Amino acid sequence: MQRLDAGEVGTATAALVAGEVGTARTVPEAGEVGIARTVTEAGEVGTATAALEAEEVEAATAVREAGEVGKATAVPEAGEVVKATPVPEAAYVATATAIAETGDMATARTVPEVGEVGTAMALSEAGKVGKARAEKHSQRRSQEPKR
Repeated sequence: MQRLDAGEVGTATAALVAGEVGTARTVPEAGEVGIARTVTEAGEVGTATAALEAEEVEAATAVREAGEVGKATAVPEAGEVVKATPVPEAAYVATATAIAETGDMATARTVPEVGEVGTAMALSEAGKVGKARAEKHSQRRSQEPKR
């Protein structure tokens, strides 16, 4: 995984002003992350990642101003996310995505500033969302021929 302003860190690392970290590797301001990582102003992290000013994330990766992420990701100012992947200003995301100022999210896929959603997504200032579909400024829709 490629990350902006990132290096690579080994077995266990405590990031800037971070608390305790178990078996983890972290790179300040994004970078490559394995099992668990903690970011600036994060507390204790197990098999998870705490993003900047974010809540708890399980099996996740915190990305800040980064590109594509694998299994899961928590975006700064995001809520709680499980199996999520954000691609800032990108076109398509697979499993799920946490967007800035998003609340609680389960299995979902979405694209920031595009709005294409699979199973479920929580939009800005939206609360908890279960299985739902929402489309806003969908890229796919705009590419479909008009009937």
